Amino acid sequence: MAEYVGREWSKKELLSYVGDSHQLAGAQISTLNDGKAEGVKVININTGSGLNFSVLPGRGMDISHAFFKGKSLSFLSGTGITSPAYYEESGFKWLRSFFGGLLTTCGVSYSGAPSVDQKVFFHNLAADTENKTFMALLNRDIGDGTPLGIVIRFDKRKLPKFTEWKMTRQGFYALGLEPGTAVPLGRAAVREKGDLLFLQPQKRYIISIDFEVIESIPEMAAIESEALKLINDYDR
Repeated sequence: MAEYVGREWSKKELLSYVGDSHQLAGAQISTLNDGKAEGVKVININTGSGLNFSVLPGRGMDISHAFFKGKSLSFLSGTGITSPAYYEESGFKWLRSFFGGLLTTCGVSYSGAPSVDQKVFFHNLAADTENKTFMALLNRDIGDGTPLGIVIRFDKRKLPKFTEWKMTRQGFYALGLEPGTAVPLGRAAVREKGDLLFLQPQKRYIISIDFEVIESIPEMAAIESEALKLINDYDR
């Protein structure tokens, strides 16, 4: 049963008066194709009560436009509806894709004024008495019930810096684990920190990196124990 113009109707009764129920109420899906809104899916909903609004599935089911009997209920910024492809995280750059609307999702990963909560890219790894160290990425279940991991071992005297970076965006998922002679802040910054190395003519700088593939839980447990021992011994 549906309520319309002050009474309840069955579907059969309603369709005896109209050829298509969208004459009374309904939802229609469309895709925007102009400017920065190109590709954004929109569900335009007519409730039949005078309330009409638009839902954006690709923007967290946000409600952009909303009208009641022709009167606007929502704020719309000058940016207009913007595709999530233009999302910018840092500082106030999110405002360049903020269109307002009756309902705007926020706080999934962050809310409030811009700040840096926790971004740890550069690591000082513990090493043994021979300056040997390692890093490991261990997954006990890669999705099919099987474990898989990798261990990278190297000499900290040759590669004293360690950088971690990652991209978790769908289709670009990657993790970079990078031992090096300097952190990737740029030549000028590294020079200022006193970490810029020079290779003199006819000189060599030899490094060695060993890789191990781990494919069992006991092996992973052994690597974790090795890491804890290395950290405890290094802190003494």
